[in-house]
Amino acid sequence: MIQTLALLLLFLWAIRTASSVSLQAYLWQLKEYRLDRLLAHLTTLRGRRLIINPLAVLKGALLLTFPLLLLSDVYRALFPYAVVLVYGAEVARAALQIPRRRFRRPTFTAKAMLLLLASFGAEGALMLAYLLWAGVSLPWLAWVALLLDRTLFLVVFGIVLGLGIATKFAKRRIIRAAGRKLEALPHLTVIGITGSYGKTSTKAFLHTILSARFKALKTVGSTNTDIGVARAILKDLTPEHEVFVVEMGAYQRGEVKAICDLVRPRIGILTGINEQHLALFKTLETTVRAKAELIESLPEEGLAILNDDSPPLAALAREVKIRKKVYSTIHEADVYAQDIVVHRDRVSFRVVSDSEAQEVQVRVLGEQNVPNLLAAVCAAQELGMSLSEIAQAARAIEPLEGTMRPHPGIRSSVLIDDTYSANPDGVLAALEYLQSAPAHRRVMVTPGMLELGSAAPEAHRRVGRKMAQVCDLAIITSRDYARYLLEGAREEEMTADQIVVEEDLEAVARRLREYLMPDDAVLFQGRGPERVLRQLKA
Repeated sequence: MIQTLALLLLFLWAIRTASSVSLQAYLWQLKEYRLDRLLAHLTTLRGRRLIINPLAVLKGALLLTFPLLLLSDVYRALFPYAVVLVYGAEVARAALQIPRRRFRRPTFTAKAMLLLLASFGAEGALMLAYLLWAGVSLPWLAWVALLLDRTLFLVVFGIVLGLGIATKFAKRRIIRAAGRKLEALPHLTVIGITGSYGKTSTKAFLHTILSARFKALKTVGSTNTDIGVARAILKDLTPEHEVFVVEMGAYQRGEVKAICDLVRPRIGILTGINEQHLALFKTLETTVRAKAELIESLPEEGLAILNDDSPPLAALAREVKIRKKVYSTIHEADVYAQDIVVHRDRVSFRVVSDSEAQEVQVRVLGEQNVPNLLAAVCAAQELGMSLSEIAQAARAIEPLEGTMRPHPGIRSSVLIDDTYSANPDGVLAALEYLQSAPAHRRVMVTPGMLELGSAAPEAHRRVGRKMAQVCDLAIITSRDYARYLLEGAREEEMTADQIVVEEDLEAVARRLREYLMPDDAVLFQGRGPERVLRQLKA
């Protein structure tokens, strides 16, 4: 009996450990193996649930009762059964998550696989070492299982640090090799793009426009780190390329500079600054200084392009000493837009520069795309393209996946995929488009916005107020910031039957299947709800 119970305990512990390692590897990968981003996630309600939940609290309590294992024969006899029941409940919960597609696992890259194998292997080795040292004393085996369970995060964290140190040398070699390759291409013009939002769209728009005249390359997808850019250089850049458009991301000071040191941009675009990632930058001023590293890295003959509609960048523009262009959608600037019209499937406007005007039509959704298009106009002009040439090239622009991209939905509804990311300006702009869209009813599905730090409450209240003005139904898929969204929505008298908090995405999909009618429009905003969108496509 004791042997059977010991084998059952070890089996359940191994399954639970594998599940937990998978989840932790998923989170580390999602947060780019950065401790600052992972800790920011753990401050959210969803993150705290990983640490503080009924089973976790029960296991912690059982672990702390080790004095009773020494003092009470009865407790020592019952303790292993309690631990087996706890692990049985955890394994059953994990099994139920698989058919509901809620089981979290990382994308199986080489680094993720190393993390998985090393973490599980380390836990297994520690358990084996205990068994070889102490043998099978069932109560203490159960206690050691709990101890390894509760310290698993430290084991995974240690392996992440070790992998980081091991890969740092390989990273340096890759970056040096990419630098040597760029040095052999003196004719190449590099354009850097950074900001709190709009980077990926601006990069895509600019690349499409420049490709009408030049052999242009852009970094793929959301690649925006120094090592990601270096790999893109080694893999994709050829001597035939004339222009390289580089997206530059940052979560702290020095990261944009590191990319600039590698690619040495001649043109730098700052798309906008807001509360995005304020949980990491702490202050808006720190965000501005981090993004301004792009401008500081430009040569004397370079060009700085800044969004004058973004107050922090308007202030920064006054400090810029090198040649600069500012663009605007609300007032006259070096390049500005007039007569903006948002259509169901496109946006049109008149772009004005140096007293010259040109009509532009682009197949993207929403007015929020216009500033990104103006940034692209500024850069294309710098490379010698005329406004008419730019307008013609812009006709080839397509909406990016996950960025206000429409899809046909069930019962002739329209599904708008804006799940790539969520920041306050972007969400409000998406709601502006939804408000103007010709639709029978308007629906929004969102988990809220991440990494806003102290700005999160008021930012979500603003979104909640706008959501109430626009939507017939709003579904909030995370409780992290639901309170603030609800507060804002209620200020605009949105009723309880119009706004729903539902974290079960399968339940959200079922609700919308019953709700949607012809010509309804559903905006999916922020990461997570794309799983619902896929189920509702026609």
